Amino acid sequence: KFYWLADGYAEGGFVKEIDQSAYVQGTHALFNGIKIVDCDTHFTEPPDLFKSVPEKFRDRAPEVRRVDGLDRWFIGDKDFRDPKYHEHWVKLEELKTKGFLNKDMSSLELYPGIDLVVAGKLGIGQTVGTRLPADSKATGGKIGYMVMPVFGKGKLAGMPLVDMQGLGISSNAEDPAAAAAFLEFLNSPERLKAFWDTTGWLPSNTTFDASVIADESVRTMWQKWGLAPNISNITNLVPGQWYERAAIPTGQKIVAGEISGEQAGELASDVAKEWREFNPDMVDNYRKWADDLAKM
Repeated sequence: KFYWLADGYAEGGFVKEIDQSAYVQGTHALFNGIKIVDCDTHFTEPPDLFKSVPEKFRDRAPEVRRVDGLDRWFIGDKDFRDPKYHEHWVKLEELKTKGFLNKDMSSLELYPGIDLVVAGKLGIGQTVGTRLPADSKATGGKIGYMVMPVFGKGKLAGMPLVDMQGLGISSNAEDPAAAAAFLEFLNSPERLKAFWDTTGWLPSNTTFDASVIADESVRTMWQKWGLAPNISNITNLVPGQWYERAAIPTGQKIVAGEISGEQAGELASDVAKEWREFNPDMVDNYRKWADDLAKM
């Protein structure tokens, strides 16, 4: 009797006997007359096996959850194989399959793509805020902006993504007091205005006087995005290994038509699992950071 195949699952989480003959092709002639003992037979642990682990390990204990009609093992309280955690990749797949994305999209890098919008050769594309002042000027104020299309209903749905670069003081600085004084000088009203006048880039300081911005679209972007509730760029907060092997490739592969949204979730889950196994000392650090971010 075989129960391993997905067909052996029944509603309610039970397994049922299946027709083995429908899945096997018989023994290869090479093995005729030879008795073989399978040493790699797989057994699944009972779903409640880890229910009694100590409280401090409870959030990391394996557990069984029903996903797409099948029982799957999960470690921790979140997994990218859970549809709600890879739905954004599914939506990207829908944009691809329904023809909303240019066929040559995969061949374009970010800034060359922005240049095509400014040149009037593309109607819409992704951009970065630091480009808006110059691009708006180049097009005579014809560049507008908006958040990415919204599909979710969570408290962060529709909020702008804000990524800012800044300066800090290293723990081994020779003169931390002098470094702090220099940072305070750079963030003085006079220096913030000078930074804007010289670069045309928005200073990442909420005390910046936006009235000096003549372009209305740039000024309102700062007021509605920079000063209003926004979302941090999550790719700055994840492990580098996961960023390089999951966050970036998943979107690229979906746009190229190589994988589905569900497969992207599988890839992200595998990379996350591998990272956790090789960096157990970092897992608790990321949990603490996540808790801190949730309180902000």
